[in-house]
Amino acid sequence: MARVSIDQLRNMGNVAVPYRWTLTFTNLPAGLNTFSSADLNVRCESVELPKLSSAGKIEVRVRGNKVLQQGIMEYSNTISLVFYETEDSIVHDFLRSWRELVWKSRSGVQVSKEDYEANVQITRLNHADEGIWKYNLHGCFLEDFDLGMLDGSTSDAMRTTLVLSFDFFTDQKL
Repeated sequence: MARVSIDQLRNMGNVAVPYRWTLTFTNLPAGLNTFSSADLNVRCESVELPKLSSAGKIEVRVRGNKVLQQGIMEYSNTISLVFYETEDSIVHDFLRSWRELVWKSRSGVQVSKEDYEANVQITRLNHADEGIWKYNLHGCFLEDFDLGMLDGSTSDAMRTTLVLSFDFFTDQKL
């Protein structure tokens, strides 16, 4: 196999970069439609991409020979989103409202699954901010969160992490 040349690298085109993307809640949970997906997008520092992985492999052994075959595939079923919080507390307000839909803290009452689920879209962008790949996560709900830590020894911005569960995702080239 020949070594890669500088001309081959130059002709490869623009590389995809991890800082050009957008987050959209295409369907917010019932009662959270007062929140703006655009407000959340502008505060989102990072988001994990969903994945589908092998949950195992099948090993077939016959008379001293062994072959492997693909087993069942499983979705990772969670992603983490990291948000910068602002003084108007939009992220914390969104989190508290969603959390209270999933499980009312004082009574344990919960709305139906259809009402606390969201759909999330992550779109990777090219250098001209045009969509190049889209991930649609279906059946998302709030699984966990981390409010961060108040710390008098740093001047860093406050960040909040939301962990979302999802049923499955679809992805496609745009």
